[in-house]
Amino acid sequence: MNIKNIMNSIDGSIPLILKYCRKLKIGEYINRQVAYDDNKRIVSPGTAVEALIANILTNRKALYKIDEFYAEKDVETNFKRFLFY
Repeated sequence: MNIKNIMNSIDGSIPLILKYCRKLKIGEYINRQVAYDDNKRIVSPGTAVEALIANILTNRKALYKIDEFYAEKDVETNFKRFLFY
């Protein structure tokens, strides 16, 4: 393991927000209401909405800058644990 390649990632309250989104079943509800093709999407519509909720409640960025918001976050850990179905 090369210590020079380790990046510090501060996720703040995102894991907690995603956990409550899961408890409230926001993503599941959205996915039941919206018709979508699993083969044409990276994430489900419910997952996208939960990601937007986390963005709005932490450090709101404009929608066209959402990639900048998640660029410094540990998306692999947080989203696999809390968002993907």
